[in-house]
Amino acid sequence: MKTFSFTRMLMLSRLQFMETYGRHPKKTLTIASCAIIALSLLAFVINGWRLGDSMEAAEHLTYIFAAVLSMTFYADLVANRLMVPASNAEKFAALYTNMLLITIISVLLTATVGSAFFSIVSMFIDDADNGAVILFFRKGHSSLYLIFMEPIFIWLTQFAAAKKRYGKAAFWSVIAGYTILMLLPVLLQKTGVTGEDTARVLSACIGGLMLTCSIVWSYILLKKTELDSREND
Repeated sequence: MKTFSFTRMLMLSRLQFMETYGRHPKKTLTIASCAIIALSLLAFVINGWRLGDSMEAAEHLTYIFAAVLSMTFYADLVANRLMVPASNAEKFAALYTNMLLITIISVLLTATVGSAFFSIVSMFIDDADNGAVILFFRKGHSSLYLIFMEPIFIWLTQFAAAKKRYGKAAFWSVIAGYTILMLLPVLLQKTGVTGEDTARVLSACIGGLMLTCSIVWSYILLKKTELDSREND
């Protein structure tokens, strides 16, 4: 199929989501809630039980948690969905739709379960104001931009799976290039080459470039994976 059908894409997205996480919703929700509590506890431990820093760390860890969960959609797509009657664009769009959905669910779960955990723990912290803690919906929350980094995790999963096709030297060169680009604004700011405002603009430009490259490259890798699967059949 070469045409794109929004309805067919949504049907594939729903099928994949339900097959991956919807078979036992109560069990899945319980496990996810326990994982959120564990991440919240980890955030406290690595930040010396400082409430403000721990809240920000928990929000960052939630995005990483959602990215890890999103990778299972790609694994399911490659293992079970490549031959379904849908175009590459529909499969790709379904993958990113589910990624966005799982991220929203993770954020809402952290905003409820994680916030409850933080509120309880804050009662026993001396420097806390003992008020209610609401993660993600608080003043000063600044980690929303990390949601745009999740497509890079998807690309990294695909790229790692295709490492043999590119070779070790090319693979690690690309990884090193991505890492240097991500750290470049911080390094320039720390060395005094650029100011804070310039570093932020540069970070936004580099982030947008990396995001675009990751999405386009992911689509190309998906097409190659499907072609390889058809040839093997």
